[in-house]
Amino acid sequence: MTAEFALVLPTAILILVFGIQALAIQTGRMSMVALASEGARALARGENQSFVSKLIQERSKATSMNVEYLDMSVCLELTKISKVAGILEIPVIERACARKSGL
Repeated sequence: MTAEFALVLPTAILILVFGIQALAIQTGRMSMVALASEGARALARGENQSFVSKLIQERSKATSMNVEYLDMSVCLELTKISKVAGILEIPVIERACARKSGL
């Protein structure tokens, strides 16, 4: 009975750790969605790209930013590498667009 318990416990702990980290990544994604949309609206209003970059780095460390200017809108793509159990690296990418003039 104890040998079976000794095999099950590490597996259960590993599953629990992965589950908690998956929830943490999802929470981080939600904040990145809000940050991407806020940055896209700021760029669409005419804010300087370096100012928006500083704002993003202030609120979310180690996040890279890519801006795409379209005919009627500005799109902002944020990328952040999240680690799961210190082993796997998962890129989390969020993109938001805003119409030019900030509408």
